Formats: sequence, C-alpha cells, structure tokens
Amino acid sequence: MRLFAGVFPSSEELRRILAVQDDLRLHLPARLGWTRPERLHLTLRFFGDDAEENASAAAVSEAVEGIGAFDLVFDAVTGFPSARRARVVVLEAREPSDGILRIGSRLNREESKPYRPHITLARARTGQVAIEVPHFEPILLRVSEVCLVHSVLGGPDAGYHVLRRWRLEG
Repeated sequence: MRLFAGVFPSSEELRRILAVQDDLRLHLPARLGWTRPERLHLTLRFFGDDAEENASAAAVSEAVEGIGAFDLVFDAVTGFPSARRARVVVLEAREPSDGILRIGSRLNREESKPYRPHITLARARTGQVAIEVPHFEPILLRVSEVCLVHSVLGGPDAGYHVLRRWRLEG
C-alpha cells in the first residue's frame, strides 16, 4: 500500500493555504501542477509504495506518544531542492514547534536529512522553477490529529483515504 502519515488542515486553515496558493499562481510559471485542495496536507512521513499498514500504524503510534496538541506556523514558501531550482513548491515552517520536530524525528529516524515540516503546493511538470514569493500572513495550523493515509494514484478509488487517526490531547 502507498502510505503516508500526515495532518490535514481545518477548513479555515485550508482557506488560508489556498489563498497563498492562488497568489502564487500569479507569480510562478504555468508549467506547475498545483495540488488540489483535498490533497493539501502536512507531510510527516512517506512510508513508501509498498508499506505495510500495521507496521506503519505502529510507527505513528510510537511517534505521537506523549505529545499533546500544538500550533505550527507556516511562514515561508520555498522549494525542493532549493528556491532557485525548485521541482516542488512548498509552504514551510521556518521555526518548527518542538512537537512537530519530535514527531518528525521519531518517524524519520533512518533519514539522513533532518525533518522539514511542509505542505506541498505545486510540482514542476518539467524542469525546475525559480520561486518568487509574494508577501503573505503566516498561517497557524493547529495540530491535534495525525492520520495514516492510503494514497491511491489512479482508478475509481483515486485519492487519499484515512485508515487510522490519533488524537493529540490538549
């Protein structure tokens, strides 16, 4: 199964993210594929295309243990691998909260790069783009639930399907 752990924004948070995305459409080249509203989420970990549900769920359960709800401020638009040569355009938290860093590091222990909390806004269809970022008000995301999600890429069931949820108390 293609699985990831993530956090979905509330309707109000989503409205603010979409406003930033709409503004970026005016400033960035047309060769970008924009993330649809129902697919916008904070990525915690991509488990892979052949991930096992129970093992992934156990990893998420362990990662969120003892962590209460917290706020995360998204205050930058950048790109991967860099803003000047972006293949992926993301909304990022420049100063991530302790809660997200703890969850991210627990879930991504094996990774050589440190966890960077982000929401993917667009992907380059070809090549790379240089990102020009208009000013925007930082977006506060309340992280009170983490989801294990099955990502179906094609066919009649295409989309994101939440398999399990963990509430963060507080």
